[in-house]
Amino acid sequence: MNKKNINYRMTALYNQFNNLCELLFKDHTLIMCNDLDFSSDKNFYYLSWKTNNKDTKFSAGKHLLKIDQYLEIYHNRMFHLMLNDFSLVRFNFVFEGSNLVKQNLLWWPCPIEKIVIKSLEDVDLIFESLKDKISCSDLQMRTPIRIDYDYKKETEYHPLFHMHFEHPETRIAVKKPLCIYGFMEFILKNFYSDLNIDFENWDKIKLTDNIPNIKHEQILQF
Repeated sequence: MNKKNINYRMTALYNQFNNLCELLFKDHTLIMCNDLDFSSDKNFYYLSWKTNNKDTKFSAGKHLLKIDQYLEIYHNRMFHLMLNDFSLVRFNFVFEGSNLVKQNLLWWPCPIEKIVIKSLEDVDLIFESLKDKISCSDLQMRTPIRIDYDYKKETEYHPLFHMHFEHPETRIAVKKPLCIYGFMEFILKNFYSDLNIDFENWDKIKLTDNIPNIKHEQILQF
């Protein structure tokens, strides 16, 4: 990543990601970490994931609750973090200049229960055999959490900043876009309450100078 060609907010996000991986590896919360992928096009800058597979079928938002989406994200390595319960986390940020114009933050809990591995190499073998050996008793239907922002798409039924869960068309308005620390603090506090993590030193980043007035009355205060 050529830091001479990126703005200070993206540099801060990149540092957050590296610090987060180091912290979660130390306390054995993190199994696997794939690098943030940086790219740019004129005045637009992107932090996302790298994939060589362009023929994905289930990555769209309408497949939020489908196990096929989890498997596609896993097999194509379209994620940044694999936590110790095999949940997947990924981040996507788009900046125009120094201001965020789009984001997609996803936590996809593993739908398979009671996975036991002896080494990381076993993970691929487990998921390769899922379709042949999985039974309904092995499934646990925990909802993914996805937080989106797209400055071009606000309507009465489509909040500018919003969280999806349970159903692809569920959109709960949130107050502002979240940085990596902000999103991971929300996930870890709400779904991993047994972890002993000190969030006091997690300095959040203001991602844009152009946050408009929120039109929706009921919002989540992160």
